[in-house]
Amino acid sequence: MGLPLLLMTEEIVWLVLKNLAILVPGKKYIESIYSKISQDDIQLLEKEKKDYLEDQLAIKIKQFEEKQIKLNRPVKINKDFLIENFTLIIPREPNPLLLKDRYVHDKSEELVSITNFLKFSATTYSIFQYLKSLDYFLLPGLRFGGRFIAYPGDPLRFHSHLIVNDFKYNENIDLIKLVRGGRLATGVKKAWLVASVIEGDEEKCVDKQKDDEIAGEEIACFSVEWAGFG
Repeated sequence: MGLPLLLMTEEIVWLVLKNLAILVPGKKYIESIYSKISQDDIQLLEKEKKDYLEDQLAIKIKQFEEKQIKLNRPVKINKDFLIENFTLIIPREPNPLLLKDRYVHDKSEELVSITNFLKFSATTYSIFQYLKSLDYFLLPGLRFGGRFIAYPGDPLRFHSHLIVNDFKYNENIDLIKLVRGGRLATGVKKAWLVASVIEGDEEKCVDKQKDDEIAGEEIACFSVEWAGFG
């Protein structure tokens, strides 16, 4: 399957808050699970696995019979033949045998400690979520001196449009940094974007997502392009 995906912190938080992913603790947590499994648990899991395979085989036999009837062929079933040649089990849902309630890491606990665990900036995530809501694809922007680079579509098909930088709303931006960022962005055919969360303006919030538990602030964005002189 290749190497594991390397995701930005903001991507991880976005996936978790959208219920598209869960956080699983590392090696120590897995080892603690195995240490709690008794012989009775192992026998129960083996029985459930056997029952699951038998149910899948029964489904395949029924499908085979229906196919033979449609082709006007006599129905002769050899279970060993079916097992070897027609049984390919690819569950659409996670294997229930591996998701026993007593062993699943508590999701609410993950969400409570997600900020400390991932050590991410809620302000940066709010900007990330806002740009995602505008259908931008975001990747790390370190090579261009920014927090993110934003694409208007699939990064394999489109050129990136924005170098995204996050600042505090009332933070002063050094003029040299402003000029340097604008010139760099224009030189690589992008716009230098300054983004911030507007503080203390909850009543005028227009970008709040009901299904988001962290983002929801109003975002202010300004783009800078270098026009050149002389």
